[in-house]
Amino acid sequence: MTEAKVPDVAIELAGLRREIGALTAGLTAVVATQETQTALLQLLLEAATGSDDGEGSLADALGEIARVLSEQSGLLEGIRSDLVALPASFATAASKR
Repeated sequence: MTEAKVPDVAIELAGLRREIGALTAGLTAVVATQETQTALLQLLLEAATGSDDGEGSLADALGEIARVLSEQSGLLEGIRSDLVALPASFATAASKR
């Protein structure tokens, strides 16, 4: 009976080692992500509080981002309209054959 329990313990121990390895890998990824986020936040803070050194202000950059997003929204709306019209276009083309 004791012999049967030894393999069970070894299997459980191996499973625990795999789980610990997975947790370690996950925590390593979390730390890397936090380091990246910290660096990005530092850059944002510097941009928001820094002096104008000829590179443009944060407000200018955000305004440009808003302009480009607005432009892209218009382009995406055009693509959406084209996609909505495709089934009818295919039906018309198919009926002419």
